[in-house]
Amino acid sequence: MDSRQSLLRRWLVAIGEKRRKKRYRCKALFVHFWTGAESIEDVIDDISLSGFFMKTEARVYVGTVLNIVLQKRGAYGVEAWITVQARVVRHDPKGTGFEFVLLDRRWKETDMEFADSKALKRFLQNV
Repeated sequence: MDSRQSLLRRWLVAIGEKRRKKRYRCKALFVHFWTGAESIEDVIDDISLSGFFMKTEARVYVGTVLNIVLQKRGAYGVEAWITVQARVVRHDPKGTGFEFVLLDRRWKETDMEFADSKALKRFLQNV
């Protein structure tokens, strides 16, 4: 393959990739949320500072913003957790993709505390 074909291939792959941040595979990170009809607990497949993908059969409408609890589990149970808001952005046969809706610390509409980008980054550094 000559260099022009290689360059074209890399460019086409880059166009198809919509992720903004590097993704990390997880084995002990769980997600909990309430759909309004049921409580969901599933495993996160991969995560980044912009969102995550979880393997699940549950389907929530694209565009829905949910209150999410992320839990890191270890040998002795829950080691750490954080509450964030996330928007459903896509579904595929394996699960659902979410993007984080990170709030400025000054914003507070409810009594519930949601993580901002700094808190999320600190949490993910230990996952």
